[in-house]
Amino acid sequence: SYASRGLVDLRSQWKSALIAGAAGALGAALVSYLPTDDLRLILPVILIAIAAFFALKPGLNDLDRVQRVASAAFALTAVPLVGFYDGVLGPGAGSFYMIAFVTLAGYGVLKATAHTKLLNFASNLGGLAAFALFGQPLWLVGIVMGGAQIVGAMLGARLATRIGARLIKPLLVATSLALALRLIYPDEAPLDNGVPVLASVAAIFRQMIPDLPMPVTITRPRHSSSRRTARSKLSSSRSTR
Repeated sequence: SYASRGLVDLRSQWKSALIAGAAGALGAALVSYLPTDDLRLILPVILIAIAAFFALKPGLNDLDRVQRVASAAFALTAVPLVGFYDGVLGPGAGSFYMIAFVTLAGYGVLKATAHTKLLNFASNLGGLAAFALFGQPLWLVGIVMGGAQIVGAMLGARLATRIGARLIKPLLVATSLALALRLIYPDEAPLDNGVPVLASVAAIFRQMIPDLPMPVTITRPRHSSSRRTARSKLSSSRSTR
């Protein structure tokens, strides 16, 4: 979608995509030999910092800025680093590509998003190829999820092309914060502990981007006994009437 609208020149970006794919394959092949648990500890901090950057940095729009790193140097440093991380662990790789394109390559938000999708696809494809050789991918689940992702990505690309940074920035901030929370509170953590944190982050997010509509409250019954008590009170009140 982005390439058809002229936001990505595939003829000039195929080398970077090839580097990202190779780095992703290398990271996936070495994943069992690297201390990924230690990396997971600092990921939430990095993701929250990225969210704060895109939420608070003034002047971030769809206009290109000064390029701080040459294209060749960018392709040989930032691209393989993020691609390798994508193969090793993966969460937040798109955010890392985005901040690299904006801060180093000087791209506008929409152009950075388009190039991020290309490189993220390449590093994912490289990681998949490595896992297909050395692991046991769940092909049926992956194909179903991939098809749904393609449909959603096409719709999202159309909206992003039409609205630009006004849509991309809030979504990037929201997804980065949500992913950080997901890493802080994994499946085995009680949900009761995560709800107050989610409410706090939602309040902070509303202050950073006041024009973005957000839910007013986040509530959830804490115990099933409270539900039974409420129902018994309602039944007794009806019987007295």
